[in-house]
Amino acid sequence: MSPISFTITIIILSSLLPSGHGFFKKHKGELEVRLGILAPLLIDLERNNAITALEREEVQSKSTRQEKNYTLMSILDRRGTKAQDRFYEALKAHDPPLVEDIEQSAM
Repeated sequence: MSPISFTITIIILSSLLPSGHGFFKKHKGELEVRLGILAPLLIDLERNNAITALEREEVQSKSTRQEKNYTLMSILDRRGTKAQDRFYEALKAHDPPLVEDIEQSAM
């Protein structure tokens, strides 16, 4: 295989893998409703500089789960691709059944 063919193959294969940004954008509304376990996610996101301590506190200050989820999704939307990628990785680590269910239902 030539170097060019190899590079093209890698590009094609990597485009087939879900990105955190793509997952976030595609399923944001569903995540607002279905996210359940926030504490470990928020800690992970803060440790990886996807959100700040102030943003974590803002999410935690909301009274209902749906308000917390909406606030987190809004923050991640503002923070951009890098934060959304980190969110996807954290979600896969802390709630893999949710990620699998959302990805399978989208097929």
